[in-house]
Amino acid sequence: MEKGITRKKSPNIFKQEAKERIKLNEEKGDDKSNEKMENINQDFIKFLNVVRSHKHCCLFESRLPSQEDLYYFKQIKQHMDLQIIQNKLEQDVYSNVKITSLFRDLLLIFNNAIVYYPNETLQYFIAIELRANIMREMGKKPLFCPKIVCGLPAAGNPMLANQKLEKRAYNARNKAQEGESSVRRSVLACEFKNDPDFDYKGQQRRTTKKK
Repeated sequence: MEKGITRKKSPNIFKQEAKERIKLNEEKGDDKSNEKMENINQDFIKFLNVVRSHKHCCLFESRLPSQEDLYYFKQIKQHMDLQIIQNKLEQDVYSNVKITSLFRDLLLIFNNAIVYYPNETLQYFIAIELRANIMREMGKKPLFCPKIVCGLPAAGNPMLANQKLEKRAYNARNKAQEGESSVRRSVLACEFKNDPDFDYKGQQRRTTKKK
């Protein structure tokens, strides 16, 4: 493990790492059969298989060597991979009530990869593709209505995160403008009050010239 490395690696290192993992996976085969998985909710299995049916899913099966150094831990707050998700399924961590947690964990795998890997690497490209596949499968399920999906953390909802940022910025601008207007009105009111040529409403008083 390279836990002493704290700087960003060259894209060539990531590319070589992907080639080695794919080659290793081809040599040992990709049989993921497991007796413990036979009693798991089939909807959960289906979502997992959407990922594992991809020819390069091995890039997300478990930690890659590049995910063991300090730079990775500085960039990624919570690691996630397919083996962790499978372990959770076997331990019945997910349930019908917490199916959104499975959705979040699957998206977390690919969001992490998109953040960490350069966009010219295979890891980045496949993460984009698989994230879109998962989102499409979730859209087919009535259970995952917009209300439920919007309730997910921003990490699993890039569009929602952008909407929240835009709304926050919009509200901040409005508050700032309202504050400026309020101060301006207070200053003017004070000036009018102390000016004998204006009444309390800020209207100029009529004056008559003395003969």
